[in-house]
Amino acid sequence: MHSTTTTTSATNTRQQRQRQRKQHLRFSRSVSSSSSSFPPKQRQRSTKNATATTERKRGRGQRTALVASTSSSSSDIAGNPFEQTTQAASERQDLFNDIAPVYDQLNDVLSLGLHRAWKRATVKWSGARKGDTVLDVCCGSGDIAQRLSDRVGDKGTVFGLDFAENQLRRAAEKMEEKTPSTSNETNTAKIKWVQGDALDLPFEDDTFDAITMGYGLRNVRDIPKALSELKRVAKNGTKVAILDFNNSRDETTNQVSGFILDNVVVPFAKMNDVEAEYKYLRPSIERFPTGPELVDLALAAGFEEATHYELQPGGLMGCLVCQV
Repeated sequence: MHSTTTTTSATNTRQQRQRQRKQHLRFSRSVSSSSSSFPPKQRQRSTKNATATTERKRGRGQRTALVASTSSSSSDIAGNPFEQTTQAASERQDLFNDIAPVYDQLNDVLSLGLHRAWKRATVKWSGARKGDTVLDVCCGSGDIAQRLSDRVGDKGTVFGLDFAENQLRRAAEKMEEKTPSTSNETNTAKIKWVQGDALDLPFEDDTFDAITMGYGLRNVRDIPKALSELKRVAKNGTKVAILDFNNSRDETTNQVSGFILDNVVVPFAKMNDVEAEYKYLRPSIERFPTGPELVDLALAAGFEEATHYELQPGGLMGCLVCQV
């Protein structure tokens, strides 16, 4: 896949994006005050301590990446990144709006609380530092954004972007519960919640010092386009850490993952009246690129380096770490 697949340079597209950016704070909410200017930070290299990694740099062993197709398909399953229609994307938006009230509870139960460790690792790999301006894409109910807020401190700024309004409302509520309005002292950054599209981020080029994305890349309609947008809004030297389910090349891992999804996740979701919303998980993972394929896609999108980590236990989750 050539880089032209994931870039947008036409004048009309640029003008349209500028108009959208002027409106992007329609849903923004400030949770706490912070400084309005930040000195640039020297990026740190992340520690490579995962069970298995796939790492490549541009021009060094880079293979031909997958070519994404956005054409109509008979298998319009929410979460299928290579066979998505506009209707499927709209259905996913409804899905995440519907599950917002039980999203956190289900994450805790279904992952046995391990999602917290995976999200902490993602924030660490992002390289976010005190005073940084950072972005969490597909922020959901705000778990990773809150961790970024703690990491960058009261001199930093965090943007949490999602396409599901109900998830953003829940995220804002959680932050208010964590930071009571009666308190004037906080060591966390303010968070601005923004309703927007991961395929057309409403931010200027070279804006962010660190970027995260949790369980979102698997659900976008066009993975190369999403990666291109993440690179566009990242400053030079920025790291982008993308957490998601791992479509492992190991058949045993995939069998274990499938068993857990079919026999634990979906039945528990059924108990909470959201069975249909969670049935999409297994087919979405099976259609998600493997770790090496994600690395190739990141390099094709223009990142200088990319590493995919398989996370414990069992490599069921993965984290793609890219550097601009």
